[in-house]
Amino acid sequence: MGLNHRGKPRFKPGRDVAAPAAPAKSFNERRRMFAIVDGAVRVAPEGDARYHRSWFRDEGWITSGDEAREFERIARGFADDRGLFVYKGQDFTPYVWNDLNAAVVAALAEGLGLGGTAKVWFGAVPGGGDSLSGQVYAGTIDDVLEQLAFREAAAGPSVTP
Repeated sequence: MGLNHRGKPRFKPGRDVAAPAAPAKSFNERRRMFAIVDGAVRVAPEGDARYHRSWFRDEGWITSGDEAREFERIARGFADDRGLFVYKGQDFTPYVWNDLNAAVVAALAEGLGLGGTAKVWFGAVPGGGDSLSGQVYAGTIDDVLEQLAFREAAAGPSVTP
């Protein structure tokens, strides 16, 4: 690119145009969703932009017979750069404590690549734009693991007949 007669840079159409910026990723592409199905942690592929309900249908975890009730019972959520968000149901309810144990939280942290200082939120509320925000702050992964270990120790060993 040369200078024009006023000493300013000369613009050459087609050659001096900056490359277009990549489109911003949607919330669904930025977050990594998970589900706790029958006590097992399931993590969606990175960049999966489906909604949870579609993912559940595709995996066969809910069927058209009683889909609404089945969807309500599965604890699910997502992780992003803000932390881990765990909820249930269509209204993102925070009542998930009974669905969690230390092994599940440890598996979530490992499967989602979260460290012990990642924040944990129970429940979610629609946030600005297309994202969700946390409803009840539960502490960090390490805090939640400690609380669960205490609860499990207080409950004592389980006895199966």
